[in-house]
Amino acid sequence: MARATSLASLLCLLASHAWGQFQSESTPFLWQQDVQAPHFSGDYACFGMSDSLTFTEFYFQIPFQNLRFVRHDDGFHAEYEIDLYVENHSGELAYSQSGTDTIQVNRYAETIDAENARAIQFTTYLRPEAYRLRAMLTDRETGRHTEARTELRIKDFRGETLSMSNLQFSSAIETVCTPGNFVKNNRRVVPNVTHAYGQSSPQLFVYYEIYNLSYAAPGDSFQTIATIQRENGDRITQMKRYQRKPGASCVQSLCLPIADFPKEENLKSSANGGAGRRGEYQLHIEVTDLKNGQRAESAGRFIIQGQAFAFSDYAYDDLVDQLRPIANDKELRKLQKVEELQSIQAIAEFWRAKDPTPGTPENELMDEYYRRVKFAEYSFNYLHGRGWQSPQGKVYVTFGPPDDVRHVESIFPDPLYEIWEYDKLDKRFVFAEVTKDRFELLNPVSLGGFHPRRR
Repeated sequence: MARATSLASLLCLLASHAWGQFQSESTPFLWQQDVQAPHFSGDYACFGMSDSLTFTEFYFQIPFQNLRFVRHDDGFHAEYEIDLYVENHSGELAYSQSGTDTIQVNRYAETIDAENARAIQFTTYLRPEAYRLRAMLTDRETGRHTEARTELRIKDFRGETLSMSNLQFSSAIETVCTPGNFVKNNRRVVPNVTHAYGQSSPQLFVYYEIYNLSYAAPGDSFQTIATIQRENGDRITQMKRYQRKPGASCVQSLCLPIADFPKEENLKSSANGGAGRRGEYQLHIEVTDLKNGQRAESAGRFIIQGQAFAFSDYAYDDLVDQLRPIANDKELRKLQKVEELQSIQAIAEFWRAKDPTPGTPENELMDEYYRRVKFAEYSFNYLHGRGWQSPQGKVYVTFGPPDDVRHVESIFPDPLYEIWEYDKLDKRFVFAEVTKDRFELLNPVSLGGFHPRRR
């Protein structure tokens, strides 16, 4: 039932492991590490066909911050290539495909935002058996590349018994009337390659197909039971519904708001150093044909990742240190003398005194400030601490995203220079790359205090 699609982009979150998923051999990109090659994640799903072949979709996700962007007149460009090879266990090549893609963004801040990524999709028809998959990502600007390898098991939909496709976890599913990227069966199904949901993907979308329903009359129906449970087996929710059969096969989709899931207060994300909260879940879908009692099932794992700033994610000394761009010496000394039991209350009182709209529930100044801290934590490299402690992080927290960023190449042993321009503030900051992807500020003049503009 599925049909081929081509390249497109989407926003997504951090990577997770689930059935069918794979990652490049390099470590997932973190500014705290000296990564030499671009990291990517992959996934695949199998769908039935009318003959002996299985329609297979391969999905790849490439974070923007893993690529080298180059300044152009119309913004920043990055170019990369994906090569995919599928071999049977005899070593014979069953399928290969390559694709080159160019990413264009308007602002430098978009290139290092941890939530920005490109997703692409390859499609083919394969005989149901076991394969070996090898995928390679190459950054065309730097020439760096990395590989991913995994075992590939293509589902067999031959026969006349009830069966289901894999579950395709998605960032969005919408009805469309024309062909396009990620379109199949009059639906645009945007893949969520990492199966990760949160602030940028607040709804859980799942696409799947059902085959070989016993269809004799329009009144025939089938039952679907969707169960979501934690990794430890505790059931979160179960949804049961009855539907009339549209024919012998049908397309199904599921949409659940992430806000309905219980909070996972005690789970920490190892991928970002414990800076967020996440929950790991399993979705199991069982279909029963009420006419003949046949059953089919499919399952997959996903995560819910919390990205919001939380005081409890940091030691009190870090919370105080984060306030240096906005607090004066007297305020800092007062906070440093606070006893441990009163620490969070002291931080809350500090921000309450600076609330620009005290009559409303929101503290816009605090929200903007910690948005910058969180962004800097994920986006800037610092050998001895977190991203907000780095030279670039301090400038970003103080002034927000620059209006313009220029990279000045030089001949070894001279370093690469990165120049941040703040046109409206009449400020310029020059950073030199002292080691790979680690910069120092060359003109460490007084930053002049926090400037609460929004990006």
